Amino acid sequence: MSSSQNLVLSGRYDLSVLADLRADLLSASSGGEGAFGLDLTAVEGGDVGFVQLLLSFEKALLGAGRSLAVSASEAVADLFGQSGAALPGVRA
Repeated sequence: MSSSQNLVLSGRYDLSVLADLRADLLSASSGGEGAFGLDLTAVEGGDVGFVQLLLSFEKALLGAGRSLAVSASEAVADLFGQSGAALPGVRA
């Protein structure tokens, strides 16, 4: 039996809050199975550390046999585009 979990983020994410965000992601996704939903539609921006953290989080989920589904704001999509990285949870 698989269950999905979700986390909604809002605001700006830079180096000063990434340790807390990492803890929140790990806590929200622990003990679950199946897809994990990450709602970034209210995120106003971030830095390259935010990009790296989300990519690392996706890799950890995939390694545990889980998937990531992301809904992102235009600001987040632009940030990933500027970083040259694909938005996690989105497959072409």
